[in-house]
Amino acid sequence: MSEGLNLPRLHQLLQQLQAVRDKLSGGPRQIRVRESRIAQGEQLALKRTEELKLARAAADSKNLELKSKEAGLLDLQRKLNVSTSNREYDAAQTQIDADKAAKAVLEDEILELLDRAEGIQKEIARAREAVSQAQADLEKFRAEFDSQADQWRQQQAKLEKEVAAAESAFTGQDKDKYRRLVDAYHADALADADTGNCSNCYVNLTPQQRVQLNSGKHLFCGTCGRLLYINRG
Repeated sequence: MSEGLNLPRLHQLLQQLQAVRDKLSGGPRQIRVRESRIAQGEQLALKRTEELKLARAAADSKNLELKSKEAGLLDLQRKLNVSTSNREYDAAQTQIDADKAAKAVLEDEILELLDRAEGIQKEIARAREAVSQAQADLEKFRAEFDSQADQWRQQQAKLEKEVAAAESAFTGQDKDKYRRLVDAYHADALADADTGNCSNCYVNLTPQQRVQLNSGKHLFCGTCGRLLYINRG
């Protein structure tokens, strides 16, 4: 096993480095999430706007149809008034009754379309308000991230140097095995065994392994492969 290793300190440095890297990588991800939320809100507002146009166009068409029906009823009423036979009178009255029923249906349909249009307008207003809030949230988050990013980058550079210095004690196969672990698990490449088991997979150590760790040596967990150590504070 490599000599001169301070694994508790190395593990702490790796965890700190991972936390800083997560902050730096998490910022752009959060910005993309917020941008996507804005785009979705804008798409919803656009979709509802198209629906509003269709509802209003349908209401306008029904209104034209209603006006035509009303004009037809006036014409039928005139025919009814000048009818000269029961047959003409009954035919005109029958048509008037049918057109009145159709007119009532049209009026109901127009009211439904107008109610629908009003509801869509409210949805559009809510969608636009949500977009406005999301834009404000994005601007605030971006400003906060930008104000801290430089400091985090400085911390990252400092920690990377400290990690490299701590890792320099690795030699031979230990160095290669450790590097593979870090590449795969990052800060979780190491695990303490203070309680007599691996803190990553919780498998108990054998008495011989405990003696080895207690004597200041280090070993790789036989189950999960993590590099084990015991804190000596």
